[in-house]
Amino acid sequence: MTTPTLPTTVHTTTRRRFLTWSGVTAGALVAGGAATLSWPQLFAAAQRTPLDPQAGVLVVVTLYGGNDGLNTVVPAADPAYAAARPDLAYRPDEVLDVGTGLGLNPGLKGLKSLWDDKSLAIVHGVGYPQPDRSHFASMAIWQCGSPGTPATSGWLGRWLDLAPDPVKALALDPVLPPLLAGTRTAGSTLGRTRLALPRGAAGRTVAGLALPSPSDAAW
Repeated sequence: MTTPTLPTTVHTTTRRRFLTWSGVTAGALVAGGAATLSWPQLFAAAQRTPLDPQAGVLVVVTLYGGNDGLNTVVPAADPAYAAARPDLAYRPDEVLDVGTGLGLNPGLKGLKSLWDDKSLAIVHGVGYPQPDRSHFASMAIWQCGSPGTPATSGWLGRWLDLAPDPVKALALDPVLPPLLAGTRTAGSTLGRTRLALPRGAAGRTVAGLALPSPSDAAW
């Protein structure tokens, strides 16, 4: 069987959308070139160079305006919270207590289990100096990790510069986020193609990711 080759360029529309959204200059992206991978190419890369079982994996889930932070980590014991949300506020006895007057949303029992096992940390009240209250500026700062001065690379992209390998940093989206743009290289994107699971253990493992967890309550 022939091993699929990895492309070295990203589609023009993807690059244009990326540059327009982030304001990053073209030189920052094209230094190393971004790759758009297919599922077969991703599986082939995993078989060629499997990950060290002892190596850590960082999964970053970015919610672009879709998450209500006060409804996720709830300051239920704060009178100001109850006053500001008289119709939406949870009572202290309704949330999943995590201490210091905070509680997780009652629908997040799975995360509460991780908290109890000391496998989850909550970094609460994160911001940056002199915020301008712009959602787009805040997202750009989060992606680039540079609150004081404009940056032309993302914080994960700069990590990737240390050991260039586009497969090490993969965005599950056809558009490369500024987060994965380095100064000399860039991460990869996963094209929106229909996933055909491989046979054997690899396919069973991927399929298992979609199974519901008994500890997760229905919303």
